[in-house]
Amino acid sequence: MKRSLVISLGGLLILTLAFQIHSAAALEGAGGLRRLRNGDVNGDGVRDMSDALQLLRHLFNGGPGPVESEDDPLPPEAVAAIIDSATRSLATLPTSEQLAKMPAKISNGFRRVATMFKAAVANAPSWGGAELRVYSGSVAIGVTLLDHIRPIICEFFPEACCPTVDECEEKLEACLASNPYPEGSFDHGLYGVNCYAAYLECLDCPD
Repeated sequence: MKRSLVISLGGLLILTLAFQIHSAAALEGAGGLRRLRNGDVNGDGVRDMSDALQLLRHLFNGGPGPVESEDDPLPPEAVAAIIDSATRSLATLPTSEQLAKMPAKISNGFRRVATMFKAAVANAPSWGGAELRVYSGSVAIGVTLLDHIRPIICEFFPEACCPTVDECEEKLEACLASNPYPEGSFDHGLYGVNCYAAYLECLDCPD
């Protein structure tokens, strides 16, 4: 499990928060209003001529667009991203055998996380803005709790604390770039050998 659980959940957090921020920005642009029904373009709770006027101003005069509805489905690309990230995160969670070795409070927490991701995979196509905000908040809380139990995770699963291959390669590139010795000199070559030795040690993390 080269891609650590921490990185996976962190990536998911960034993804969901990005959608959450996008929704918040849309709300701010509409004055914080929410559309209650189809045709309620300006979000004032009723359908009248002001809705038509706002839509016309938006289409022909650069005015504000229709406010967001809690019932509007998420765009297909957002649904696909949620399902993909939740599926990848599920693949990094501990197995049943691994959970059996952990304290009950920790294993139960992982089971709840797995339930949340499975629900996202199954139900994201029918989600609207409200469900996405709940999911985003749940992921944020999960990542915060994960930071607190990281020492326990590292104890049971050293591979969860391993750097990724990309991170090892970045360290190698930085090491080679920082070589202070003249190119072609013995010291330059020895410095490079040490960089590669550190790179191999970085990759030699428990699988």
